[in-house]
Amino acid sequence: MRAAIWNARWWTNAHDRNFLEYELEKMAKAADFTIVKRIRHDFAPFGYTALWLLSESHLAVHTFPECGKAYVELSSCIKEKFDIFCALVESNKTIAPTGENGLDKSEVLPYAMD
Repeated sequence: MRAAIWNARWWTNAHDRNFLEYELEKMAKAADFTIVKRIRHDFAPFGYTALWLLSESHLAVHTFPECGKAYVELSSCIKEKFDIFCALVESNKTIAPTGENGLDKSEVLPYAMD
């Protein structure tokens, strides 16, 4: 085993908090992530942030309703679950990534330690 985290991040035009929460949690469960806890916060006068603490790391969404956008991030230490989640995102037209970067995926390895 090696230390690694897989990250996915994207902007979406979906920004309704109930819709995002439902869709993201549904996809996390379908990818077999273990949800430890969900927390959320509404901002005044608008905006919403939710965080799902996963046994495998975390999932977060930050809405910008005044701009008609939301930003979503997933970090996972299990590549297989990460890949399933990303495939679900890419096939979901209502929460699909927008903009020139699309679904930005990367693997993050620890710094070399002496």
